[in-house]
Amino acid sequence: NKYLAQVPGDATIAVLVAQSYYLQKDFANARATSEKYTTGVAAPNEQLLLLALRSSFELKDRAATMKTLESLVRYYPQQKYWEDLLTNQLYETKGDGELRTLYRLMEQTNTLDKADEYSEMATVLLAGGFPGEAQQVLERAMSANLFSGDAKGREQADLDKARSQAAADRKDLAGAEKALADAKTGNQMVATGKLYFSVGEYAKAADAIQKGLAKGGITDGDDANALLGVALVRSDKLAEARTAFGAVNGAKFAEVARLWQIYVDTKLSPAPAAAPAATG
Repeated sequence: NKYLAQVPGDATIAVLVAQSYYLQKDFANARATSEKYTTGVAAPNEQLLLLALRSSFELKDRAATMKTLESLVRYYPQQKYWEDLLTNQLYETKGDGELRTLYRLMEQTNTLDKADEYSEMATVLLAGGFPGEAQQVLERAMSANLFSGDAKGREQADLDKARSQAAADRKDLAGAEKALADAKTGNQMVATGKLYFSVGEYAKAADAIQKGLAKGGITDGDDANALLGVALVRSDKLAEARTAFGAVNGAKFAEVARLWQIYVDTKLSPAPAAAPAATG
């Protein structure tokens, strides 16, 4: 059976029992059995987590579905689980700052793969003042031939716009260091950080945003902390990144920041290898 794995003792029995409930469409007991043997366990069994996930889906319990997906990516950080988790989160994410942060995580986990995702990501990046990043996103999508028909024309227009704005940013980059030194407000410092981030200068972006946050008076602290977190991840400063994501306070924005924290955790402390699947 595809759900069975070579796992010790009670977990093997629990898989059989939970699967039996699931096949009888008794999803509540299937989930209860799965959760009994995965809650508080250092390395929860993957098959039980999957049964809990499918049972919660059948019960139309989104909160439980998301919680189990988070456990799957934490302990078994495979691309397919990340894709399920982030696609589900995408349906619930509305604000531009939240969307930029979520799409960056999709990019980080190699789960950004649909034309409409690339299109929306580029749109919110351009709206937020990240034309260089938007240019790279659209160029990847174009190279993969993801757009066709009218959509291709629209995205080409956006790409032209991104390239033009990115070229202007590159001219401003020459004076960015001086602009940061002369900045009088936290918002000005964060703006310099955004400029650095958009051109891929993540260490400099993190430094500028940290100075802005320390100065205070930031218009959108959640967006600044989230951007700082991504810049620190991409500068390979994972522990600092985790702290930055933890400073995001808005309820919906914090959902996305927490997913970034899980990603960071999987890099800081990789989960133990999964038990081999049963054969025969």
